[in-house]
Amino acid sequence: MCLVASISALAGVRGGAHDSVFETLKVAEWGTGGQTHMRWSAEVPPPELSTHQRMLLRVVTRIDGRELAKRQGKGEFFALLQIDDQKGQVWQTHESIDLGTLQGNVANREFTLTQYAFIKPGDYSATIALCDGNTREHSFVARRVHVDALKDDPLPNAADGLPAVEFVSDTDGVPDVWFLPDVRSHLNLAPQTKRRVELQIIVNTTPSERSMGSASTLRRNMALVIPAMKVLSGITLPNGSVDIAFLDLERRKVVFEQPSVTEPDWYPMSKVFTSRNPGMVDVSTLTNEWKMCGYFQEELSRRMNARVPEDTVRVVIVLSGPAFFDGMSEPVSELSTGAGSRRLFYIRCRTLPVHYPRRNRPGSRPVPQHPVVVNTPMPADDLERVAMALNGKVFDAATTEQFRRILATIMGQIAEL
Repeated sequence: MCLVASISALAGVRGGAHDSVFETLKVAEWGTGGQTHMRWSAEVPPPELSTHQRMLLRVVTRIDGRELAKRQGKGEFFALLQIDDQKGQVWQTHESIDLGTLQGNVANREFTLTQYAFIKPGDYSATIALCDGNTREHSFVARRVHVDALKDDPLPNAADGLPAVEFVSDTDGVPDVWFLPDVRSHLNLAPQTKRRVELQIIVNTTPSERSMGSASTLRRNMALVIPAMKVLSGITLPNGSVDIAFLDLERRKVVFEQPSVTEPDWYPMSKVFTSRNPGMVDVSTLTNEWKMCGYFQEELSRRMNARVPEDTVRVVIVLSGPAFFDGMSEPVSELSTGAGSRRLFYIRCRTLPVHYPRRNRPGSRPVPQHPVVVNTPMPADDLERVAMALNGKVFDAATTEQFRRILATIMGQIAEL
């Protein structure tokens, strides 16, 4: 279904999402006015599994600066996106460029707008359009979108109950881009347990000692850990509970804690990252680095050994980036009692290194240069050794597909409790 036809039928469509800008720009009347020639392009790459364990669609619109230069002054220039599914449901969204704030040599630049949406497997039609808000000049193209189901999906029912399309709105950057606070829906994660389960999700917010105080390392780690925390927080437990805690190993304290989570309270969570400068570490912290591993061990032991009713199982899941600390003593204590009513899982989230081939030699025949992801094994880090000393199961999540398999494994073990 094309954009003009579907916008006129929108009033009778159930589901989907309506954007009032489409009415303001009188999109329903475009069929009689024809298109304006504009210099632009639209790209819709194949959807990929995101860190939030949902298929992510990207729509990339590139606008030749000359189109904006001749309109420079005031008003807005819109990039519209409409997605139609085979059931007749319609989802609409838009981005815009403020023509009054453009400065410099606009004509020699290219402007890129990227729109994102979580999307379920199926077939869709995506219509991408540009429109000058002042003159109503417009141009649009249609693209077919096919979303394959994951092959051998370990969580085949995880998307049950989710909308077919859910736009991911633009955020203000770090740290909101890790959590996506406007996305409120949850995966279908509901293990049927025999006993009551108390699930505690522990997030290590401390970079490795090798990069202590590094803002880039913290961001790289949290870009994986925070989405994983959000996914795990959506687990629904019959007659159970989910708690979340953030640990600061540098300062050896719990910097955020939320018991009995129904929805993660992101605003106070985010302050953990905005209220401190990871590039600044005080002298007392540096002189006590060797105590970080010990504190981590004590905190896990305390949570694992906490008293629980006879019919209750305590499950602790630790999420961390790689953690290597120089001069740390080996953990010595082990969980020795009540192991049948306690479970510990340690998930190390990391990105795989990317190898960029050497450039072509001058005068040689050009060879396409494609970056290669290198699946390099990483040795056990210091926090992993603590988890193993506490009888924990350790996982290495280097890709979104690996984390999905780990999630399915943990869900299966929780269901057996």
